[in-house]
Amino acid sequence: MAASARPGPTPRTLQEFATWQVGQVAEIGTRLIAFRLTPQERAEFAVLAALLEFGALGQMDLYRHVQMRAESLTALLTGLQQQGHVARRIDAADRRRSVLALTVSGHRRFEELRQQLDQVQTVFLRGLDVREQEQLRVLLAKLVDAHGTLP
Repeated sequence: MAASARPGPTPRTLQEFATWQVGQVAEIGTRLIAFRLTPQERAEFAVLAALLEFGALGQMDLYRHVQMRAESLTALLTGLQQQGHVARRIDAADRRRSVLALTVSGHRRFEELRQQLDQVQTVFLRGLDVREQEQLRVLLAKLVDAHGTLP
């Protein structure tokens, strides 16, 4: 007889570790996002969000904000430019340099992706009231600040 795929109870010892709990929650969040957005769409959202928040950026500056492989970012930017979501223009401060800027179409695309992610957040946080959701965001931000982001 084949072994059941149904998991048994998690040992309490594991549940006592915040690192284990965060890992479990991260897995849930990752699966929910993957169900809603493709890897391409997640990468697009990161780029569009950076351009919306920080304004026009050089490609190396954008790379630092989204922490994506250079080759992947280049390919993604080519696609976003072809779709009209991002425009490349000469940097007014340094005419030797070009910058990438969000277009009106790019802003609309950002909003489409944002709506999908907002729906994921609603499902993900459904066990918490509004106050608890904010507390969770504050505590997670505090941990990220204490440890820094991954390279």
